[in-house]
Amino acid sequence: FNRYFIDGWIERLLLTNAPPVYAHLWFLYAIIGMYIVLPFLQNMFKNMQDILMRYFVAMWFFFLTVDYIIALLDLKIAYQIPLVGNSCYLGYFAMGYIVKRTIKKVPIDTRLCYGGAILSLTAVIVLTYICTTLQGEHYDRFFEYRNILIAIASSLIFYDALKNEHHPYKEKTKQVLRFLSKHSFTIYLCHVIFLDIVKLEFAPRSVSAFIGIPLYSVFVFGCSLLFSVIWNMVQSIIRKLFVAKESA
Repeated sequence: FNRYFIDGWIERLLLTNAPPVYAHLWFLYAIIGMYIVLPFLQNMFKNMQDILMRYFVAMWFFFLTVDYIIALLDLKIAYQIPLVGNSCYLGYFAMGYIVKRTIKKVPIDTRLCYGGAILSLTAVIVLTYICTTLQGEHYDRFFEYRNILIAIASSLIFYDALKNEHHPYKEKTKQVLRFLSKHSFTIYLCHVIFLDIVKLEFAPRSVSAFIGIPLYSVFVFGCSLLFSVIWNMVQSIIRKLFVAKESA
């Protein structure tokens, strides 16, 4: 208890620029900026002509690739291109709407979607392995969101998921998906706690990656899900005890 909750852990958890929070909850900081400009983005893309939308997609993928290659060379673009070149997160954010709007106009077969996604992710793994072997230490630059391969894979997977959103799943499958969806954000917020425990107590680097990654992933996910379920129960009890009394 002292190690995790007294000996400086709470301070590290609350400091947004300190590990382990910054490394794992970066999405929260990125999404805040997106929501600030969301009214402008909604109006812009809602009224955008198809030809301009295709131009945006082409420019975003192009500058995403250029910026990533330059970053790999340890260089930096001094004057970023506004909108399409100064934030890879904005492009991912906008691609969700663009895919939904154009999904019926640009039909892509499911096999092509997952084939392209698998090829892209396989390339990421192979390139990571090659660079790690050559350098003698783990090389993780290919997992960055600026990597064009990550952008292609995520866009294709999202496209197919959206295309099959009305797929007639079995009722039990729907229940599982609803349950996981209900707890997904809490899992994301609290997984850093259990991941830090794994790093401190289980010496994960001493275990083969083929065993350790799936094993510790299941452990962290299971603990995070259990935490989320208990947290929801606590919230429900608090509502019944205090909110109900206030209403009465």
